[in-house]
Amino acid sequence: MYKKGLYTIKSNKQIANKVYEMVLEGDTSYIKEPGQFINIEIKDLYLRRPISICEYGENFIKIIFKVVGQGTEALSKM
Repeated sequence: MYKKGLYTIKSNKQIANKVYEMVLEGDTSYIKEPGQFINIEIKDLYLRRPISICEYGENFIKIIFKVVGQGTEALSKM
């Protein structure tokens, strides 16, 4: 199922060299289990690879990503 939504960044912290943990707040009613993938759109950029959800709860999603290109570099600075 495809669902597009807006999320608010609640936290974004570096946890290792070029690796970040980000918590997003928004609608999570469509998520059924960790491991589902999301695509993230950043103004003027679109991350071409899906990112796996590592944890979720009522109104939050946690992702962990590595900076490997222009999109994830921009995401790391948000």
